[in-house]
Amino acid sequence: VSIESGKRIEIKGAQDLKLIPKLVQLEVERQLNLIEISKSLGSTINIKKEIIDVSDLLEGCGSKIIKACFKKDGVVYALRLPGFSGLLGREISPNKRLGTEFSERAKVKAGVGGIFHSDELPAYGITEEEKKAIALELGCSKDDGFAIVADQKPKAEKALQAVAERAAMCAEGVPREVRKANQDGTTSFLRPMPGAARLYPETDVVPTRPDTRDLKIPELITQKAEKFREKLNLGKDLADKMARSGRRELIEDLISKFSNIKPAFIAETILSTTKEIKRKFDTDVDSITDEQYKEIFGYLDKGKISKDVLMDVLIDYAKGKFRLEKYKMLSDQELEKEVRRILDENKDLEFKKVMGVVMRKLKGKASGKKIAEIVRKLT
Repeated sequence: VSIESGKRIEIKGAQDLKLIPKLVQLEVERQLNLIEISKSLGSTINIKKEIIDVSDLLEGCGSKIIKACFKKDGVVYALRLPGFSGLLGREISPNKRLGTEFSERAKVKAGVGGIFHSDELPAYGITEEEKKAIALELGCSKDDGFAIVADQKPKAEKALQAVAERAAMCAEGVPREVRKANQDGTTSFLRPMPGAARLYPETDVVPTRPDTRDLKIPELITQKAEKFREKLNLGKDLADKMARSGRRELIEDLISKFSNIKPAFIAETILSTTKEIKRKFDTDVDSITDEQYKEIFGYLDKGKISKDVLMDVLIDYAKGKFRLEKYKMLSDQELEKEVRRILDENKDLEFKKVMGVVMRKLKGKASGKKIAEIVRKLT
């Protein structure tokens, strides 16, 4: 994305293609705002990297972040930003200000949690008096802003150096960057735009041959699929699907725990049945946890529920309504009693129709094979 008087910006990671127009629109707005800020500051911005330790001024500070920093023997460093008063808090994208741009640089470059800037203070436990004391210590005029960071010394210093570099870039308006797409259509700093230097190998450093003796090369997907076909007796398509799935470890764990269930049935349930439920019943079964899957297949393994009702069981788990009593299998004695009752109520029906009635009424309470045996026995 680029506009007149702006710079080319690359936006990475836009997962939803419908979001692209919004990403472009908000990036254009961001660049226009940065150009306006540049005009307000003028062409020369004199940012001196004079980082001052203001820890003493904040010893009794009520900020949780600063208190936590001091407990870890950290410091609070501050940097004067000449001419930036009122600009740091200026919104350049929805819920993102110029200060956010500085903070994102500090996070990426130094790994800090973020920064405070003068336009957002007093806040976050930092009082007006403490703000004034910091400004006085830095020698700020009414037009100057400042940034502070609380962390370990090396990280805090590196963070404010990154802030100083980004502040100096405000003279050019829009710095060339690679930015990350956010879900709300805004973007965040990812890294500087790669330059020509990245196209050439480093010539000033002697090549180093890495020691690969302890390097473990992961299995290829094709190797995993072949292993699943051979060891688990899965069909080619199912083995390939399992090898590529993010649920592979769960499936392997379930197969190792529940030997009374065929591996193919477990794999098919996790990889295909769940998608079928989502498609047919508009029910999202992604909420079912690994532990709940172990519970479900545990019931199957012990014969407490039937495979015939597994889809209904998964739907009930997804909705938080599962009760074992609803699906519990009948004992042989209970099953025969129920079959007798149904047969007595349907004496005039021929065998095939009676069988259909019994199967329908006792679905999930016993295997179809068992029900058929008892019906034949009693008719």
